[in-house]
Amino acid sequence: MKRIHILFATVLSALSIAGGASAADISRETDSLLRVIDRLIVKKPEIVAAKRTRINSINRSLVSSLSEKERWKCLNDLFREYRNFSMDTSLLIAREARKIAEHTDNDTMLWRSRLMEVEAHKGIGNYHKALAMLDSMPAGGKKTMRNDILNRYCSIYYSLYDNTFPRSDAEYYKKKQICYRDTLVKESAPGSMEHFLNLGNQGGIILLIPHLDQRQNILKLPGKLVAALHRAFQGFQFLHFFIGAVRIVPEARGLHLPL
Repeated sequence: MKRIHILFATVLSALSIAGGASAADISRETDSLLRVIDRLIVKKPEIVAAKRTRINSINRSLVSSLSEKERWKCLNDLFREYRNFSMDTSLLIAREARKIAEHTDNDTMLWRSRLMEVEAHKGIGNYHKALAMLDSMPAGGKKTMRNDILNRYCSIYYSLYDNTFPRSDAEYYKKKQICYRDTLVKESAPGSMEHFLNLGNQGGIILLIPHLDQRQNILKLPGKLVAALHRAFQGFQFLHFFIGAVRIVPEARGLHLPL
C-alpha cells in the first residue's frame, strides 16, 4: 500500500508540473511525498523485523523438509523474501534452488530457478549476464515461460537504458525494450490487468521518444495531450533518478525503500 501511495504522489506531482500547476501546489505535493517517505523511514525497524520473522519461519520449514520439491518451494519463498532486500543473498538462494531442480524431472522447477537467477543478476547489476542466461534458456522453457521471460527482457533493457553511457548507445536498449513491450501488449488478454500494466509501460517508453510528431503518431492522441504527458513522464523520470541517487548514499544503504 505504501508503494502505491508513493507512486500516486509521484505521478500526481509530475502531472501537476506538466499541467502548469503553481509553485505552491507543487511544493505541497512534494511535501506530501516526503512525509510518506519519512513515515517509511520511521517504520523501517518494524518492516525489517516482520521480514526477519517470515524468513526465520521459512528457514525452519526448509530444515524440516523431506522431499526435494518441498525444499525447492522453501527456497522459492526465501528468494521472494530476499528479493529487493539482499540481492546477493537472493542469488545464492537461486543457485541452490537450481541445483535441487537439476536433480528432479520437473522442467518447470528448473526453468523457474533459472529465471530466479536472472532476476538476481539483474538486481545486482549484472545485466549482460542476465541477458545471456535468458538467451540460453532451452526452447521448451522459452515456450512455457514466455510471458515471464519477455517481462524480464523488458526490465533488463529498461535498466540498461537507464545506466548506459554515452546516451547514444542507450538508444539501442530503448528500441529493444519497445519491441518486447509491444509483443507483451499484443499477447496479453484485452481488458486484463496485465494488458493495462503493459500498455501503461509501453506508453511510458514511447514518451521517451524525443520528437513530438513521432510520439503523437504512435499514441494516436492530440498533440497537446502527448506533449503534456511527455513533460509529466520526464518529471517522473527525474524523481526516479533522484531516489536512485539517494539509495547509493552510505547512510541510506540499509533503507531499501519499497519502490
